[in-house]
Amino acid sequence: MFAKQRGMNYIPQTFLEEYYKDIPIDELSYNEYWYQNSHILQASIFVAQHPKLFPIRQINFACEPDSVKFYHEDEIFKRVDKPFLHLVTDAQTNKAPFVTRAEAHERVVKKSNPRTDLQLKDFVLFPDGHKDKLKLGQRIWLIPYMGEASNPGKAILKHYGIEARVLPTATVKAKEAADRFITTEVCFPLRGVVGDAMATLEEIAKEKGKKWINDNIVIFLPTTSGPCRFGKYGEVLKIFLHKEEMDNIPIISPSVDTGYLKIEAPEQLKLCIRKLML
Repeated sequence: MFAKQRGMNYIPQTFLEEYYKDIPIDELSYNEYWYQNSHILQASIFVAQHPKLFPIRQINFACEPDSVKFYHEDEIFKRVDKPFLHLVTDAQTNKAPFVTRAEAHERVVKKSNPRTDLQLKDFVLFPDGHKDKLKLGQRIWLIPYMGEASNPGKAILKHYGIEARVLPTATVKAKEAADRFITTEVCFPLRGVVGDAMATLEEIAKEKGKKWINDNIVIFLPTTSGPCRFGKYGEVLKIFLHKEEMDNIPIISPSVDTGYLKIEAPEQLKLCIRKLML
């Protein structure tokens, strides 16, 4: 479409696979369990570091893993100051808007001045947060609403002297927050988690400030290793926390791989577990 109709220099991602297939990504992202997303991440790093390549991502129906990986891609290209065009198509979409958007993107590219000094290590999405030094037992634990199971979790933490709150869900402010942060057609529960969390944090920030939030809040959000997109909720939420200068909020994510039993526990719970083991 771009090359034949407008004479634009366009290279499909698959044609570049030989150049990016060996780029190591284990340290760049956590829990990357989709094969195609691994390729997307490798291709994005390759394009980000190449001085003459600029990204256009076209996805179909917005219901595949790439609708979630978009937020990671966007972060990669922001770090090198490269324009990033994202197109979503389905059976009802006409090609014409895509061509005009691509042409506009090409004009933006010609005016851009990308960075060329970044190394692979500079694309690590989340450097080590040193959760062991964040005194999890002294922070307020925020638990997304996951049905009535969230309330027993809150009760258990409170029993051991840890302040915990279940996030208010599906409020007007939460829906507004989801609309601001989520720009792709992702699964509805992700919109719910992001909206509930960001709306609550914004309300607390108005009262106490972002520094207080960074020093006193922790988010509990379980994860999985696929195939559901639920395993990427923490990654997406962490990207939004970074954008809002709340990077120091740890996200505690026990995984289905261990039956949700392996968890970075607060000091109070660790002491209780040790006593039980003795």
